[in-house]
Amino acid sequence: MVKSMTGFGRASREIDGYMITVELKSVNHRYFEFSCRCPRQYGFIDDKIKSFVNSKVARGKIECYVGIEALNTESADVVVNNTLANAYVKALKEISTNYDLKEDFGASTIARFPDVLIVRKSEEDEEKIWQLVKTIANEAVEKFIDMRKVEGKKMYDDVYSRSQFILDTVFQAGPNPCPPMVVGVGIGGTFERAAQLAKKATFRPIDSKNEDERYAQLEDELLTEINKMGFGPAGLGGNTTAIGVNIETSPTHIAGMPVAVNICCHAARHASATI
Repeated sequence: MVKSMTGFGRASREIDGYMITVELKSVNHRYFEFSCRCPRQYGFIDDKIKSFVNSKVARGKIECYVGIEALNTESADVVVNNTLANAYVKALKEISTNYDLKEDFGASTIARFPDVLIVRKSEEDEEKIWQLVKTIANEAVEKFIDMRKVEGKKMYDDVYSRSQFILDTVFQAGPNPCPPMVVGVGIGGTFERAAQLAKKATFRPIDSKNEDERYAQLEDELLTEINKMGFGPAGLGGNTTAIGVNIETSPTHIAGMPVAVNICCHAARHASATI
């Protein structure tokens, strides 16, 4: 199934004395890139949740937020992060000196800065905390993947609605391009850019595939449908009307989605050089 690279999933509930929230959101990215924000005292979760999400999601630039609140605070300790507090005090004094301002900050002011005071439940079991977070993370990931599927279906329908135009163009050309042909398709950008991409696509090696699995799948499906047209080599009939369908894409607004088709004779020769 085609999945969008854009997704969102959130799960939050009370579990075994903790209120845990996991939120995931992503944008398109060629590889898996992951960043996580979670309370400083639970930093041991970062690598674990990254591996867990990566086991279920292969691609995308993913941002993750993890919130953990201990509801049972009977045995909680409040710890001062002295290193960070000292840094804040130093910075405030520097501001007072540089701008000739009154040093009117006190302990309550410093305590309000992020992560100066850390609430930590005494002797928490890291493995237990991780298993609780993992349970909620799994719910968030399921919602995240479901949204990707829904968005992917919309993208699939939109792109495939253009596939009939591609097939109609090849059919209208019939045997004139001297089959077996190479069909170059440009999708996205401005229309001028789409036309350039369509021409560029005909230069690609016949055995290559688009790096995006969604377009690689479409290339195969279009090639199958084109070869069912029956024009065959030199237009004499047969099952080899085309020897390749290559698609190149460029970012665009989905409301426009320009598509261009460039049909190239199998005998077209090209060369490349590195200078």
